[in-house]
Amino acid sequence: MAAGGGGAAAGVSARVGAWAEMGELKSALALLEGRLRFIREAGEGKIGVFTLTRAQLLDALAAAGYPPSAEGGHAYLLATDVACMTVDGVQRLEREREDTLARIAAAKASAALHAREQLKARIAALEQKKLRFSDVLGTLTERKEVVERDAAALQNDVKTKMAAVDAALTTREAELLQQVGRIEQTKRTQLAETGEHLQSKAKAITRCIEEIDLALSKPDPYDFLETAAAVEV
Repeated sequence: MAAGGGGAAAGVSARVGAWAEMGELKSALALLEGRLRFIREAGEGKIGVFTLTRAQLLDALAAAGYPPSAEGGHAYLLATDVACMTVDGVQRLEREREDTLARIAAAKASAALHAREQLKARIAALEQKKLRFSDVLGTLTERKEVVERDAAALQNDVKTKMAAVDAALTTREAELLQQVGRIEQTKRTQLAETGEHLQSKAKAITRCIEEIDLALSKPDPYDFLETAAAVEV
């Protein structure tokens, strides 16, 4: 991460430097072209260099749309060396202009190159992030499927256990009915036994019925099975 961040920062710095250089070169080009225009128009008599005061001449240059310098407005035009007004001086200024144009083109190309490189790097980083997100999404989808399968299995298991509880309840009720019948038959055949023996049997039956009622009153299937198991013992 640190290396990638440093590379990105260096790329941005280089691109900003190229654009800054291009801005400076464009300013220098404007002044060169202004100086060349001034020399040409002064030579053609369009600018009254020798008939105006300094202040009037500066106003005339501003009114004519000459580019001002950042430091002193149009004063740089009045400071033009006489040597620049010769044929070879003008040619030298024109060569400087062509060189400046070439440097502007190179700076622009450099800035564009850095911009393209940064764009490629950004696209590659986004592609990597997209792949990571896709992997995470795939993992989450798999986990979701597992959870859904587990939930379905749990639901089926609950249904199976509830069915087993219902079956056990039906079977237990039949067994209890048979047991009550046997007890009643025993009571009819053992009328001669002592009242204490009969009372003991009645208590046993009552306790059994209470345990059955307790089992039947359990709303939770697991509690019912536990209580039913105790009754069966």
